[in-house]
Amino acid sequence: MTPSPDHHTLSYGRYLRQCRLQRGLRIEDLSRELKITKETLTAIEDEAYARFPDTVFIKGFLKAFAKSVGADIDQVMQSYTHEMRLFRHSAAAEATIETENRMFWRKLMLSFGALILLIGLTLFLIPANEGETPGRQPLPMKKENRGQVQAQSEGSDRTGAQPDTTVAPVGAPVSGKQLLEMAAVEETWVKIIIDNQKPKEYSLQPGDRLALEAADRFNILIGNATGLSLFFNRQPVAVNGEKGQVVAVELP
Repeated sequence: MTPSPDHHTLSYGRYLRQCRLQRGLRIEDLSRELKITKETLTAIEDEAYARFPDTVFIKGFLKAFAKSVGADIDQVMQSYTHEMRLFRHSAAAEATIETENRMFWRKLMLSFGALILLIGLTLFLIPANEGETPGRQPLPMKKENRGQVQAQSEGSDRTGAQPDTTVAPVGAPVSGKQLLEMAAVEETWVKIIIDNQKPKEYSLQPGDRLALEAADRFNILIGNATGLSLFFNRQPVAVNGEKGQVVAVELP
């Protein structure tokens, strides 16, 4: 039998998968136990950063995963921090290269377009200057034609003087912001990220209400699944979970 590799040499995703398999746990069983979606757990094992939830949530998920499968939590978090730093450096380098490539092609196309425009103007203006001839004077209009033109002009003036009677549509939205309203029915805490800004945390007592606005989206972490009623753009939002359970909600 081939010996299993030392877990200290494994990345955090492979280490967590190894611990799960050694305990004979299926990913579906772990998902039900931790109340974390199977897709998120699979993304953690695959270290698929593009499918990760927000950073404020993923660290909690990693600790819960490690604790459930008997892994070393400190090792998992250190490995995740190291791998994430490498991933971000790599992504930043790729973004810089892509930006430089786009700028190069943009400058090249602008230069090419300016050259084509210069050639076109040259071809258009040179023959026009060389072959210029005196223009013909317009023929005088007959008296009756002048009368018709004057009448048409007066009619046009009267038509143009009519007031604009266009009615603006009723009920047009005055703002494109998203509205989140919360009403506490039990004691709970809630952590909210608005438009990928710094998270804000609130401690709520029964009867407390909170209203927030966002330009794009909300990421919400609720400390007590049954302790909060959510309304998104005046519409109720179902929060699935049991009393005391921590749940994450993303809107929209």
